[in-house]
Amino acid sequence: MNINRPIVVGVDGSASSLDAVRWAAEAAVRRESPLVLVSALLTPGQYGVPDAIPSGYFDTQETESKKILEHAADLAARTARGRTLEIETDLRRGPVIGVLLDHVQTAEMVVLGWRGLDEFTGMLVGSVAAALTTHGLCPVAVIRGLPGPEDPDLDGPIVVGVDGTKNSKPVLAAAFEEASLRGAALVAVHAWSDYKLSMFFPNDTEFDWAPHEIAAQATLARTLSGWREDYPHVAVRTVIVRDRPVRNLLAQAERAQLLVVGSHGRGGYASMLVGSTSRALLQSAQCPLLIAHGHH
Repeated sequence: MNINRPIVVGVDGSASSLDAVRWAAEAAVRRESPLVLVSALLTPGQYGVPDAIPSGYFDTQETESKKILEHAADLAARTARGRTLEIETDLRRGPVIGVLLDHVQTAEMVVLGWRGLDEFTGMLVGSVAAALTTHGLCPVAVIRGLPGPEDPDLDGPIVVGVDGTKNSKPVLAAAFEEASLRGAALVAVHAWSDYKLSMFFPNDTEFDWAPHEIAAQATLARTLSGWREDYPHVAVRTVIVRDRPVRNLLAQAERAQLLVVGSHGRGGYASMLVGSTSRALLQSAQCPLLIAHGHH
């Protein structure tokens, strides 16, 4: 019996969720983990569901959702290309966040498509990701920019944002594991500040940046040292920038196969929203994004 925790993926039949299924299937094969395909059904009386919907609609919806899950399971099996992959499906009535939250305590990771069929439910991937990462029980992957099934795989590095605080630990754990599993290089990006420093120091020549740069290099080296020892086969490149972590992470991630960030930044406080950096990257990153929770 496989004791590895499952990879859970939300399925709604959209092209984006099918990309998530393909990505999650590969992730599950790499980890020898089961893949659980989850779909949520609207329920009469559920908040936001119009009362005037005929009862027959819900029966039709269930039939269609079963077909969508069958199609997703077939896609996952084809993505595995003969490699071992245990596939389960879970179709439940209730809000999608609630259904997914039922899985996060036992999941290795929850995977979502970047843009689903949200016109009717009003459910945006950002709010789902925020709700899941707030509970901090497993990483959340949001899949965007995945090549087609017949296209070459993404083969760039894993890019990780490192803030140098204790919140970096689960982020680096996820990033080094992904790099190791994929045989990919790792690019660790550290910004001195989350703010645009020119707002505070408009005249660049009046401020001596050198001691701060040396301190930042030391912080990053110290943060990475133990991980380098645990993963000696992962090639690591470090990038230190003064500010604007979102802009600099996006620049480094242009050719990346995965971008890994924390759900909370240097502030570290619990919030009902993912941190400002990860929230901005949810909207802007053109490659798959993995959000690791910043508290353990």
